[in-house]
Amino acid sequence: MVVTAAHGMVSSVMRIPAGHVVGLDLNSSCLYGSINSSSSLFHLVHLQKLNLAFNDFSGSQIPSAFGNLSELTNLLQLSNSLFFGQIPSEISKLSKISYLDLSSNYGQSSEKLLEIGMPDQRSLVQNLSNIEYLNLGSVDISSPIPD
Repeated sequence: MVVTAAHGMVSSVMRIPAGHVVGLDLNSSCLYGSINSSSSLFHLVHLQKLNLAFNDFSGSQIPSAFGNLSELTNLLQLSNSLFFGQIPSEISKLSKISYLDLSSNYGQSSEKLLEIGMPDQRSLVQNLSNIEYLNLGSVDISSPIPD
């Protein structure tokens, strides 16, 4: 089952067994605040596609628990959501992912909010073996990307 919300409205409210959700599209859903690492989101063990773009997670880091979503194969879209801080190294555990977008996370004064350091760059490049699309636009890459 795929659950989609548009402009903050879930099209239908139903009880969905966690094991049956394979896609979750919350693009532009007026989400605000932070995502706790113990969130039920990270219990969706069959999730293959997750879109949280264009929300306001201002003041929060990308939770390392995203690395636990090992079945993400199609999409992890976190762009334009005002995340900040170091991209967690656990993101590199998503070895099956084909589309990863962490771009355009700017603050109010257009400063870059996300950054990735050398050890994490190497892991990202080496472990995302199925990646077809990787967007790190506006991410602060503080050291050269490894060969």
